[in-house]
Amino acid sequence: MIYLWSHTISYFIPVPLGKQVGYSIRFKDMTEPGTTFLKYMTDGMLLREAMHDPDLKRYSTIILDEAHERTLATDILMGLLKNLVKKRKDLKIIIMSATLESRCTQISKVLHHQGTCPTIQSSWSHASRRNLLHARS
Repeated sequence: MIYLWSHTISYFIPVPLGKQVGYSIRFKDMTEPGTTFLKYMTDGMLLREAMHDPDLKRYSTIILDEAHERTLATDILMGLLKNLVKKRKDLKIIIMSATLESRCTQISKVLHHQGTCPTIQSSWSHASRRNLLHARS
């Protein structure tokens, strides 16, 4: 998914993948120091970077997506970022989740956005069909 997101964004901006938009996964870093301004990575990779640079000086904004999945790396990162934001007033942290309770994060500002659900149409076939594409009757 990391590759897909970074590839899609680099396509629409449009910039070459690995230049202004890149990604970092285990054993592969497709970024260019001084040029990349948007870097996609897993929570495990960000945790690994935090071990080498506890202040995460290379980043001005960190977005944690799918925080409700609650992996060990995400939980550790949330604790580290909570302490880091007290030291670095310039750091912006965005935590995105479809179901995470905001009162559990203890973050100062919470933005709730009501999602929309597409209209779902149900239909049944009166007879059994081999090809499901033609199952409507």
